[in-house]
Amino acid sequence: MTRLAASATILCAAMALAGCQTATERAEAEAKREAAGTLLADGQTYGDGARKTGEPERCINTSLLTNTRVQSDRVIDFDAGTRIYRNVLPRACPRLGFERRIAYRVYGGNLCSPDIIQVVDASPGIPGPTCILGEFQPIDRPPRTRLRH
Repeated sequence: MTRLAASATILCAAMALAGCQTATERAEAEAKREAAGTLLADGQTYGDGARKTGEPERCINTSLLTNTRVQSDRVIDFDAGTRIYRNVLPRACPRLGFERRIAYRVYGGNLCSPDIIQVVDASPGIPGPTCILGEFQPIDRPPRTRLRH
């Protein structure tokens, strides 16, 4: 094996371990996250493959939350153990999809529509934008697709 081929092999292996994506894969992932807020013609399935599993709820109990996954500037999935709730914000929330971190105040143990969330900015001392939550739609999230390396 030539020195160049060995270097290329090591670089590819390092990229695979680091979870690197190509520009095309990043663009596809971003398009899928953006589609998470759009219902398809059947009215039950979102553009990312998630499906509604019941009626939307105005509030969720924050003591049940185990994870929060920001999909885009308009979509946040709240994992409550046995259920996942999708919140499609009434309006896009600037920098939410970029920062992917939120903070909120809880009153009475519940997070409700139209409570306010705040984007947590990576720059210390700079308050992020505030945005209003929508209803909490129970969903079945689609199976994750494995990234290609």
